[in-house]
Amino acid sequence: GERAASERGLILAAQNLAVAVDREDSSTIRALQMLSTSDRLARGDLAAFYNEAKRAADTQPTWRAVTLATSDGRQVFNTSYPSGMPLPQVAEPDSLRRVVETREPVVGHLARSVRGISCAPPTATSH
Repeated sequence: GERAASERGLILAAQNLAVAVDREDSSTIRALQMLSTSDRLARGDLAAFYNEAKRAADTQPTWRAVTLATSDGRQVFNTSYPSGMPLPQVAEPDSLRRVVETREPVVGHLARSVRGISCAPPTATSH
């Protein structure tokens, strides 16, 4: 009856949400993989790459920032901070460690930044 219909509606809503999240994750991974092939990054021109990453982040409504980090978790830059500002370690080092180990994209866990801001799951790529 009514309870079964409600349950079917909830299941359908959950399935639709899962599809939307998967689609967003795939889109984010593709965008970050494309960014990781930047000529500016390959040349080591980090100032120019910061600007490119900031422009990319500004076009993505679900992104808080783009972070470039070393394999040990030191942030080289984070587009939510002014360029050249001292930065903390990455907020979610386990995902970074998996990226370094597998050289494959990883969708991380929810993490809280040092500024106390809840962050969306980081998606990391390795180049």
